[in-house]
Amino acid sequence: MKKTNLINGTKTLCFSIIFAFAGCGGGTMFQSNWVQGSSVAGTENPIISSRLMTVNDKSSIYFVSVNDSDFAALTFVTNNMMDAVKILRNGMSVTIKQESGKEFSVLFPQAKPMERIPENDRAQDYYQSNVEQKLTAMIANQNEYTIFDDDHNPVNSVSILSSNDIVPTLEYKSGQFIYKLKLPLRKNIDKYLSRIINPGDILSVSVATEERKQKDNKRGRIAEGEGMGEGAESGAGMQGQGGKRNGGRRGGQDGNSEMSRQMMEPIKFDLRVTLNTGTAMK
Repeated sequence: MKKTNLINGTKTLCFSIIFAFAGCGGGTMFQSNWVQGSSVAGTENPIISSRLMTVNDKSSIYFVSVNDSDFAALTFVTNNMMDAVKILRNGMSVTIKQESGKEFSVLFPQAKPMERIPENDRAQDYYQSNVEQKLTAMIANQNEYTIFDDDHNPVNSVSILSSNDIVPTLEYKSGQFIYKLKLPLRKNIDKYLSRIINPGDILSVSVATEERKQKDNKRGRIAEGEGMGEGAESGAGMQGQGGKRNGGRRGGQDGNSEMSRQMMEPIKFDLRVTLNTGTAMK
């Protein structure tokens, strides 16, 4: 597992078996860190941020869990712009399965239409310019989350401004995209869903972005009729039309097509978390 201090912007990579190790199944096992009080919802504590570790050896997404006796917070962090845009545009579901076999899912952020990129721009360049402004605008567009039961039936749709006990949040700060999921402990997680999580429980967590499919039409739009721009076409279409129609703009189209392809590839990973019973972090 790679370990890094992402929040402070300094990247130190090493292999560690102290706080995370490969389990017998269901992904990497993490030990939650005991943090009393208001710090449970954040990664501002430098000790917490220093314990962020990759969810697996191939991922650019890092994870840390903290809890006290009343709440647990699962935090995912990435400095990969592509992953951040993919999560915000495609939507992401976090499914939590308890040892009893009961599970629930939180869909947040929700899928949004892809914005059109100016014809002359490469998608990568478009997002890298003023990236903080663009990601902040995307985050501001996310105002609701949905809770699902074991059978993936929606049981509650909640405004992020409500006082619900489950609290998912998104943030882009200091070059890092941060997703936090705060969960209540020792009480039902939602008024419409009877699930109780306790300190000491082992949770299986599955994370997946929603899958998008490219439509087969002239403009190469992505899902729901929305596209990444004129260049979001298939490779064959680009070679057949790009050079003739747009001349020197073909390189930008090639870049947009590649980013469209990557955008359709879902993020998927599993991990397990053992919630702490009161052992303070040292």
